[in-house]
Amino acid sequence: MRRIVSRFGRRARRALSGPVATVSLLLGVAGGAEAQLFEPPVVYDGGGGQGLGAVEIADVTGDGAPDVVTLGAGPRGPFLFPRFVRVFVNSGQGAFGAPATYELPEDDRTGSMSVGDLDGDGDVDVLHHAHGGAAILWNDGTGGFPQQTTVVVGAGDVFASAISDLTADGIPDVVISDRGLERLIVLVGTGGGAFAAPAYAPAPFPGPVAVADMDADGHADVVTAELPSTGSPRVRILLGDGTGALVPGGTALLPSHALALAIGDLNGDAWPEVVTPNGAGNSVSVFRNLLGSLERTYTSLPIANPTSLLMADVTGDGQLDAVAGTTSTEVAVLLGNGNPSLEAPRAYPAGIRGHLVAVGDLNGDGSPDVATGSYSGVNLAVLLHAPALQVDAGPDVFAAGITGASVTLRAVVRSQHTGVSFRWWLGGMQLGTGATLDVELPIGIHEVFLDAVAPDGAYASDALTVTVAPPFASQSSLDELHFKVDGLGLPAQQAAVDELLQQVGGQRLRIEALVGFVQAQLDATVGSRASSEELAAAVAELKAVGLPQESIDAIAAAVRDVVLEVQGDLLRVAIETALARDDEVVLFTLPTAYGGRLELVREIVAEAIALYPAPPHSRRRAQRELARGDAALARGEHRAAYGRFADAYRALTRSGRRH
Repeated sequence: MRRIVSRFGRRARRALSGPVATVSLLLGVAGGAEAQLFEPPVVYDGGGGQGLGAVEIADVTGDGAPDVVTLGAGPRGPFLFPRFVRVFVNSGQGAFGAPATYELPEDDRTGSMSVGDLDGDGDVDVLHHAHGGAAILWNDGTGGFPQQTTVVVGAGDVFASAISDLTADGIPDVVISDRGLERLIVLVGTGGGAFAAPAYAPAPFPGPVAVADMDADGHADVVTAELPSTGSPRVRILLGDGTGALVPGGTALLPSHALALAIGDLNGDAWPEVVTPNGAGNSVSVFRNLLGSLERTYTSLPIANPTSLLMADVTGDGQLDAVAGTTSTEVAVLLGNGNPSLEAPRAYPAGIRGHLVAVGDLNGDGSPDVATGSYSGVNLAVLLHAPALQVDAGPDVFAAGITGASVTLRAVVRSQHTGVSFRWWLGGMQLGTGATLDVELPIGIHEVFLDAVAPDGAYASDALTVTVAPPFASQSSLDELHFKVDGLGLPAQQAAVDELLQQVGGQRLRIEALVGFVQAQLDATVGSRASSEELAAAVAELKAVGLPQESIDAIAAAVRDVVLEVQGDLLRVAIETALARDDEVVLFTLPTAYGGRLELVREIVAEAIALYPAPPHSRRRAQRELARGDAALARGEHRAAYGRFADAYRALTRSGRRH
C-alpha cells in the first residue's frame, strides 16, 4: 500500500502548539541492550535563513539517489513565512554538499509543501502553498526549478497538502487543507500538469491531510486532523467516490492538536490505521480503522512535543514503525508490533532540533534513513541506518546413521559485525551456543534455528534443514528430495517387494536390478524428472533376469502402495521448503500424482498455526492470511491461495525478536 504523509507549515504549528513542554523520552538515547537503529547524525549547513517549514526526500535530480528538499524562511522575509526551496543533492552514498537555493516570489509567503511528479514527465515537482493559495515549481529534469505556476488563489489559510490519484486514472491529483475557510480543496489532474477547476469539501479547521482507501471500496479517501482555535480537535475521514468528490466519514477525538498524521496498515488486516503526533499532548496515538470509522487504540508514553510523524519499516521485520520529530534534539522511533498499537518510544540523537522528519533510503543499502530539520534553523541532519546484522546458518545438511548422526552446525556473519553471539534451537529446545556446534540428531527431518545478537543489540536469525536418514546406496542430494522420492523410503520398499516376490514364486533377483526398478517406478509414481525411457530400461533389466510381466506389474503396484505411505512426509519436505523460501515454482512443479496439493499446503499451515511457538501477533496474522487463502481457494484462485498460505506460514516461521 502506498503511504502518503502530510507536510505542514511552521506558522500554524507555532500558533497551536503552545509553550514547548519540558518532557523527554522515557527510554533516553538508544543503546545498551537495544540495537542501534541509526548511526550518529551528520549535520549539513543549510545556508542562510531563519527556519524550515518542511523536509522531503525525493530523487529530484533523476540520478536514482534520493535527494533532500527543504522549504525555509529567507533572511529578508518575515520570520513566520518561508520563502525558498533548497535542494541537497545526494552523492549516492547518503552524503550531501551545499544546497542549491530557489527563491520564491516575495509576495508568496509559503508555509508548507508536498513533492511528486505533477505533470507526468518523470521528474519530481514541488507543490508549495501559503495562507492564500498554492503554486507548483516545475522540475526541469536536472533538479532545477526555473518556472512556477499558481494553481490556487483566494484560499483562507492553507495548512497542508497531499498528492495522490483520487480518481484512479493514473494522473496525480492534489488535496489542500484550507483551515481558514474550513474546507478541503481538491484539484483533479487532467494531465500534463493541468488541473480541473477546484472542487471543495466542507471540513472543520482541517490541518494535516493524507490519502488512503479507508473503507475498502477501491476509492481513495482523505484523512485530516482538525486544528480548531478552541474546543476539542478530531481526526476525520472524508470518503471518496472515485471522482474527486468527498463526503463526511467517521471521526475520533484527538488527545490534542496533531500537526501531522500518517496512514499505514499496522496489524496486517489490509485496513490502514491512522497515527498522529499529539503535540502539546506529548504523545503519539494510533486510531484503528473500522472500515471508514476510527477507534483510538493506543497512546504512547511521553514524547517531547512531537511535531511531525511518518511511517516506515525501519527494522526490516515487515512491520510498519513510526518515526516522529520532536521539539528536542532527538527523533523518536516507535516500533510496530503487529497490532493497532506501537511499542514504547526510543530516542535517537538528531544533532539539531528535529521538528521535521523525512524517511528514505539515502545510501542505497536497502534500509531507511532519516533526514530532519528544525523550525529554528535551516541546517539539515541525516541519520543513516546502522548496518543490519546478517548471519547465515549454512546450507541444508544431509547425514546418514543407523539410529542418528553427528552433525556440525556452522554460523557465518555476513555483515561487518564482530563479537556476535549465537544460539542454536530445535523447536523450543536450545541445542547449544557458538559459531560452531557439534550435535547428535536422531533419524528424521529437523528444522534448526539460529539466533544471533551483536554487542550493540542488533539481532538476526536464520534456519536450515538437517535430514538424518539410514545409510543407503542412493546418494541423491537434498535438492532432489523436492522432486523425487530417494533412498529415504527404500527399506520399507525393499521389504514390501521382497514379501511380494515370495508370494509370486520366491524368485530372487540381483539387488541392483531390483533397486533400479524400484527407483524408476518411484520416479514415475511421483512424476519426477525420470523419463519413461528410464522406467522401460529398468523393466527390461528385470525381464532379463527372468521376472515375468505380471510379477513386474505386481511389484510396481506394491511400490505405488508403499509410496503412498512414505511420500506424505517427503511431500511435506517439498511443500514446507517452498513455503519457507517463497518458492512458488517448487509447488507448481510438484506432480499431479500427489493430488490435493493446495489442500495439503493448507493442512501444513493450519498445523503450524496450532503448534508453532510464535508470538501472538504473528499467530493472528497467520490466521488472517489462512482465512484469505481459504477464500481464494474456494474461488478457484490457486496461485492466490498458495500466496496467502505461504504468507501465513512465513508469518509464523520468520517471527522472532526485533531490533
